[in-house]
Amino acid sequence: MEVLFILLIISALVSFLFLGFYLWSVSNDQYDDFYQAQHKIFDDKPLSQPKL
Repeated sequence: MEVLFILLIISALVSFLFLGFYLWSVSNDQYDDFYQAQHKIFDDKPLSQPKL
């Protein structure tokens, strides 16, 4: 029974750690590029020029 309490505490700590990383990434504008992703499909330019 003690093992369940230890695993519960460890899982709660890990989940709060991931929540903290998620909130940090949202507050640092990691997910704010809404323009480029929707227009990438229409870009017909090659990624690099072929070497001759």
